[in-house]
Amino acid sequence: MSTPTTTSAEVVVIGGGLEGCSAAWALTRRGVTDVVIVERLGGVADLGVDGKSSDDDIPATDFRLSRFAEGALLTSPHPYVGAGQVR
Repeated sequence: MSTPTTTSAEVVVIGGGLEGCSAAWALTRRGVTDVVIVERLGGVADLGVDGKSSDDDIPATDFRLSRFAEGALLTSPHPYVGAGQVR
């Protein structure tokens, strides 16, 4: 685990999954430049699809992944590829 290099930020996003990364990205697109993502596992999007979802989670996960892919296609030089777990 790495040692934090800062002790304050304008905005702290808890969780580096799809929602957390999307929130941080949206904030920066709106001009917020001091954003920190705190992820307990030290990586990003590590729990996005972990194979432990219930049937009730599947539609919500499909929706989040489709929105993530849509945004990636519009703004990223690196296209989103739905190829299993996000790691």
